[in-house]
Amino acid sequence: MTKHLYEDFDPEKEIRLCDACYTFGDPEAVAQASKLENEGFDSNGVVIISGDWRDKMYGQHQAAMRVLQGKIKNMIEREELIAFGYDNDPLNGPKWLKPAIWRHADVSFPRSKLLAGGSKGLAITNIVVFLAPKSREDPVDRSTIAYSKAKLRRAYIAHIEMLQKAGETTNREEDVAAMKTIFGRKATHPAVIRLRKDYAPKVWKEPGRRKSREK
Repeated sequence: MTKHLYEDFDPEKEIRLCDACYTFGDPEAVAQASKLENEGFDSNGVVIISGDWRDKMYGQHQAAMRVLQGKIKNMIEREELIAFGYDNDPLNGPKWLKPAIWRHADVSFPRSKLLAGGSKGLAITNIVVFLAPKSREDPVDRSTIAYSKAKLRRAYIAHIEMLQKAGETTNREEDVAAMKTIFGRKATHPAVIRLRKDYAPKVWKEPGRRKSREK
């Protein structure tokens, strides 16, 4: 029996969005999707182009994948998984894709890509996900990402631009959490609040806004 790549993944490390379904999906659903997928290849790994597989198996495989993809989106929206990706400027660094963005986004799992806010809105590629830290007070160690005040500033500006393109807003604590998710404890609360004061849209800082979502 063909061994699927998902069997070799370590779910505690970053996983490409295109592979997340096989890593975090329910075992029975993963086995079903994998079996249907394998039916579309011959023993040499070459795609079978015959109409028989297309007619009988393709629709079943797509339905099975939609179930798995739905679970991944639910895990991200519940903050059980954390997602990062990049826009068209690699100098901006990785961006945390907050859960609210996924609710109305057009997501391509095979391409690890997300579009939100229409054709001129947010476009994120090379998306990876990993298990959320057990405690918000103990953020994931992102020590491999070089830190500097300039990098923090660029990451915060990119974070704000991403939310604006997606039609979303944020509050102080969410901003701090977003930067800590990228830089860990190096992104201090005072430093992020100063950036918010300097770069966040004025309307986001009006007194009394979004009280219902404040933590």
